Amino acid sequence: MTTENKLENKIVKLLDELYIVKQAIVTEQQYLEDMIDNIIPDEIKEEIQGIKGEFEPKINGERERSGRMEKAIKHLAVAHGSTVRGRDLMAVPAAGRTTWNKDTLQALAIDNPSIWTARKIGKKSCSIREVKNGE
Repeated sequence: MTTENKLENKIVKLLDELYIVKQAIVTEQQYLEDMIDNIIPDEIKEEIQGIKGEFEPKINGERERSGRMEKAIKHLAVAHGSTVRGRDLMAVPAAGRTTWNKDTLQALAIDNPSIWTARKIGKKSCSIREVKNGE
């Protein structure tokens, strides 16, 4: 078995173990919620639902307002061009990401090798995602 295969097998084993740990967290959380739900009398559950019903429209309205405000602030901050600090929040505009056609640049670099000096390779990274059916 090659070193690459050993490393891949180790990663697969760790990924499978991580999945089991994450599933255990979900199971325990659900068990906790079920236990709490079982000790609350139906009358109290109805009162809780009523209270939630009173607050949901206001909370949803505030979420919509927050979204509109964020959109406006972002637009203004981009136009301003630099970070603006409030007491608790700040708006930090970022320049648009510049991308280049890799194949075209590599072809151009054959005739003009100095193009390679402008090339920067970012640090490798990894994200953990759930495998979807068909992947």
